[in-house]
Amino acid sequence: FAKKSGSDVFAKKSGSGNERTRGCSKFAVCGTVEQGHSITFRAIDNKERSTLDLRVNVLEGSVSRTVAARRIEVCGTHVYEFDVSGSRVGVLILEVLAGGEQIPESPLRLEVTTRDCAQDTGDDLRIASETGECVCEGNSVEIGNKCIPYSTLLPSILVPLACLAAVVVYLYVEYKRKQADSVWAVKSDELVFVDPRAGHVWTGTTR
Repeated sequence: FAKKSGSDVFAKKSGSGNERTRGCSKFAVCGTVEQGHSITFRAIDNKERSTLDLRVNVLEGSVSRTVAARRIEVCGTHVYEFDVSGSRVGVLILEVLAGGEQIPESPLRLEVTTRDCAQDTGDDLRIASETGECVCEGNSVEIGNKCIPYSTLLPSILVPLACLAAVVVYLYVEYKRKQADSVWAVKSDELVFVDPRAGHVWTGTTR
């Protein structure tokens, strides 16, 4: 994306090739990136100055930050690269400054799209939050770094609880039954047999 002119022109890095391409025009959308990911831009100093302070002011809503470009040597040209990332879906403004002054093509725009958390994490139930963090969907909960749907979680909790309740009820009923039977159970050593002849006077008649 570099214009062949005498001014400093910044370009988006395209793949791993070193060839120059036409530069982004002023206020143009110069790239697209997902939340939480970064994109590399390439800037070419066509004046080939020995030293150049290249910086980029990244404006994301009311928040701004400055990114310093790093110089690399590619085929004898004066090339700089810088990385930009965004956390919120929308458009970032990139103010490109060379030696403290904006270049003619500045500012540029960078589009930030919704992060594909299912692809990034391998968890189909993860979605991107407003700030680009991968969180569980509303119908699921995170357990052990994995999102579990309520439709799976609730039965796995309720069924064991129901079984446990059934066992407790059964044991309680058995306990009460045995307690009731113990009222009627009399051990043999608790029985006292009285000799019917003791303490009685036998009477009879004679002819």
